[in-house]
Formats: sequence, structure tokens, C-alpha cells
Amino acid sequence: MLFLELKAKAHSDIDIIVELLDGIDNSESYEIAWEDKVNTKYKVRCKNRGATLYSAPNKDDEKFEIKNNTEFELRITEALYNKLFVYHYPEGEIILIRFVTENVKNKFWKIEKAQALPQQVNNDIELNEDYEKQKIKNNFKRRSILSTTDDRIGWAVAINNATKLVADINTDIDKKITLIEENTPRLFELVKSLETYLTKPEEKNNEKEEEKDPWD
Repeated sequence: MLFLELKAKAHSDIDIIVELLDGIDNSESYEIAWEDKVNTKYKVRCKNRGATLYSAPNKDDEKFEIKNNTEFELRITEALYNKLFVYHYPEGEIILIRFVTENVKNKFWKIEKAQALPQQVNNDIELNEDYEKQKIKNNFKRRSILSTTDDRIGWAVAINNATKLVADINTDIDKKITLIEENTPRLFELVKSLETYLTKPEEKNNEKEEEKDPWD
């Protein structure tokens, strides 16, 4: 079976959408010894339900690809497995995994239920409006990525501002709720980007010394 080992440099800030071929609780663990350290990793049997995935380049700078609807083995760190295990995702569940590093104060694993992307045509993904709307709703309703107090405060600020934006619009309540759902994630990203620029230099240095990279 094809396998894809996630690497921080190659796979950060990429949506990985997969269907689990086994429940996450049935994932197989294995160990890798490196420089007197032993790291535990996990094998997760999946089917790619998103865009084409690419491996990290090998020593010859070559990559292999895993196209939409292809079965493969996703090899993940213990940190990511522990995040997934909390949800006990069953066989057949489709989930989105993304390691977020851009425009945020703290890196984090974004994990949520998802919809499969349409089948690939000529190696391109045909996105449709229904998928985009559902993606927005998933982001809004299943915001499991809010792992820090700052994230939760930022999300609350985003909802509050989105509500204010639609308050005076002359339309029915369902339309207003839809607009709030659509705009909250965008305003949240804006809030997070402002946090990055407003953080004092000395605070940033202290954070780098104290924080452990959540990838590991």
C-alpha cells in the first residue's frame, strides 16, 4: 500500500482530507530510533478525499503523489494521533487535518469533520458552491482548533463583529445567520494576524523558549 509520512516542512498549511478505512482507535503504532531517541508514530489506513497529496522530496528531490480517491497509509506523529484519538473517529469518517502555522500566534493542529471533494478531472479539483458553503459551516460549528485562550477570545471577537456587520441589513434571520457563519472565520483570521503584529518582541522571544512545537 502507498504511504505518506507527514513532514512539517512539506505538509504545513495544507488541507489533508481523508476517509478513514479503519477507526482511529485501530491505528497501528511503530517506533523509530534516531540519535539515542525513540519516537512513536502511527499508521492510519485512509483514502484521499481531497486534492492530490505529495510526499516530502527524497534525496534526489523527487516526490510521489497520491491522487483523489486513492487508498494509502498515513503515517503521523504521536502528537497528532493523540489529537485524533480524542474524537474516536470511526471507520468511514471523512476528516480534515491541517497543521496551521501562517498568520497565527501559536501553531496548532486543525482537525474537523469534512466533506469529500469532487472527483478529480485532469488532475484539477472542481470545487462547487455547495462544498464551499459546507466547509464554512464546518469551520463555524466544529471549531475544535480553538486550543488556546487567545484563540477562543479571538473567535468570540470575530462572532461579535460579524453579528454587528449584519445587524442593520434588511433581510430575514436565516440570511443573517448565514452571513455570520460566512464572515466569522474570515474575521477570526484577521484578528489572529493582528495579534501577530501587536505582540511585543520580548514576548515573542519568551514564547519561543517556552513552547514545544505541537507537531512533535
